[in-house]
Amino acid sequence: MPATPFKRLILRAVLRDVYPMVIRLVAVPDSLDLTDFDDIFHAVLGWDAGIGFAFLIQGQEFNSFRRKTRSKKLRDFRLHRQEKFLYTLGALDQWEWELRVVDPQDGAEGDETPVCVGGRGAAPPQYSGGSTGYRLMLKRQEMGAKMFEPAQVETAIGVLAGGHPDSPSEHLGIAAGRFDRQHREPGSAPGTIRTAGAGAVQFARIQRTFGQAAAIPEIGMKFRVEVVCISDTGQEHCGDALEMERRQLAMETLGMNLCESKAMLESVQDFVVAQQAAEDLEQRRCCPNCGDRYAAKGGGKIELKTLFGVVKVANPRWNRCSCRQSGPRTFRPAAAWLRGTTSPELLYVGTKWASLIPFAKVADLMREVLPADADDKTIRRHGQATAQRMEHELGEERQLNLFDDEPSEQEERAPPDGPITLGIDGGYVRAAHKEGFFEVIAGRSVVAFRRTAKDEVPESKCFGYVQTYDEKPRRRLWELMKSQGLQDNQQVVFMSDGGENVRRVQTYLHPGSEHWIDRFHITMRITVLQQQSKSLQGEVNRAEEAVEWSKRIDSVKHLLWHGNVAEALDRTGDLLLDMGLIRAHSATAERLATGMTEFETCIRNNRAFIPNFGERYRQSERISTAFVESTINQVVSRRFVKKQQMQWSLKGAHLLLQTRTKVLNNELEDVFRRWYPQFRQQSAAA
Repeated sequence: MPATPFKRLILRAVLRDVYPMVIRLVAVPDSLDLTDFDDIFHAVLGWDAGIGFAFLIQGQEFNSFRRKTRSKKLRDFRLHRQEKFLYTLGALDQWEWELRVVDPQDGAEGDETPVCVGGRGAAPPQYSGGSTGYRLMLKRQEMGAKMFEPAQVETAIGVLAGGHPDSPSEHLGIAAGRFDRQHREPGSAPGTIRTAGAGAVQFARIQRTFGQAAAIPEIGMKFRVEVVCISDTGQEHCGDALEMERRQLAMETLGMNLCESKAMLESVQDFVVAQQAAEDLEQRRCCPNCGDRYAAKGGGKIELKTLFGVVKVANPRWNRCSCRQSGPRTFRPAAAWLRGTTSPELLYVGTKWASLIPFAKVADLMREVLPADADDKTIRRHGQATAQRMEHELGEERQLNLFDDEPSEQEERAPPDGPITLGIDGGYVRAAHKEGFFEVIAGRSVVAFRRTAKDEVPESKCFGYVQTYDEKPRRRLWELMKSQGLQDNQQVVFMSDGGENVRRVQTYLHPGSEHWIDRFHITMRITVLQQQSKSLQGEVNRAEEAVEWSKRIDSVKHLLWHGNVAEALDRTGDLLLDMGLIRAHSATAERLATGMTEFETCIRNNRAFIPNFGERYRQSERISTAFVESTINQVVSRRFVKKQQMQWSLKGAHLLLQTRTKVLNNELEDVFRRWYPQFRQQSAAA
């Protein structure tokens, strides 16, 4: 009997919040269930059998305390390359391991046995209190008894009090063991030129050609363009669209010119609309109940604005049929299809172009190339009306989701696609009436991979809104991710600059979400601090101290790269303690200390959102919002700022952002097709 085929999964396990890093590379068959995997991983680490475990895979939790979930096999999740999940080992110590699928291979004979194929770093003691307890244990081993000496704490606080006599005492609580490290020595082609001869020969040849053409006698030619309408019965209706005359062939008389083409389009549009309206009235002429013809009450026409000019459409008024005793006495049959006085095609083109270039430029362009009657105020009004309609369809704001679905419902969901990375950043736009600037939030959403289509590269989508005007930003982001196929058990990664206004939008938006601050903004802050420390080196008797501080700032940068936030905060605190001794005597040191204080506050407030950047970088995951910076340039700057120094109202900027993002996402045509089912059916079929 042939063996059951299986996959051999190469998993890379990284222990979270432990430094130096602890990494294990294991190869296991996908036929393992979660309980067996837990026993095998304990053996790999050399630990005793643990008490409980938990897996967080594809947004669902599986733990050892539920019989139904602990029997799940790895193959049930259809794990994809570079997909990761969380494994919590031990119910008491709760060691968190981040597991990533490095390579799913076809299993062969002999691959059924789990193997540890590599690793880095010694595993910590099993019962040391988890990552926090292990860190404190290492701290005690490093510092010994000095860590808790009262004299050390009292001395450090006294130094700070002397440097800051106006500071409140509650701000002087510095952790024990820092003062002894205050004065510790740092240990740690040119282009090608075209010849004039070739140009002269070519110019002479052209001159001879023109001279010969001038000697050709004139030949008169007349052209007439007709339009023919053929009804279902085979009856034909003809109309003249254009007549033109040509005398002599030249480059400027070759074919039709722009004015002639505009005139032809306008004539064809008049003829087609007239035939459509006449046929529709003929079809509606008789009462559907009794078959009698409606009596005319009055005539009339209505003007409609289309992409190819203003057309007049017959809009008569008819009397109610005698077989009906209720309802209005008269009615207009064209009301059955007539919605507004502007064609959807004109609305679509005007809105799309106005999302890319200024309103006045759109009006000039449309008057230049089309027989349309356009002005910038009308185009702006049409664009805002389109955006307002999309806003009404968005629905109510999404409330904070507690995600209390039943476990049975979660287990029935299919494996989701790859993680969605959503980056958010802000930009500033000039406000109207000289009221300064206001902030615009924009971002981009990217899907890592499609589980069903391995070779397909999912397209990204952008979004934007004015945060002081938009009342439903959560709903906007949620609908954007849903349009990319978001599932409730799909992993979502939010990346931002750590601003409070951005973090409020993304918090509690999705149950399987991660929230990271990007590396770019941290590096920018550290770069500013390094420049300030170099300025301090120019002062008398401060050079050596400034060089030491520069090296310590660089070490903080290194720690944050590896996600060691706790140690980075400790060293930042030590730096502030040292700077407090001289900041009162140097303006440069004061600026540096102020910047370091702001940096320390930023890191402390966002400590839960700082990942191991080095690990993510090595696994080809995003570590910065650089892709969002380009989105800010594409969505905001090119239309609102660069070369278009307009002044915007909050409402005007917000509504234009909605149409612009739809255009950039290639979704505006789908929106119009949803509103008008017969809109551009040919392009939809193609």
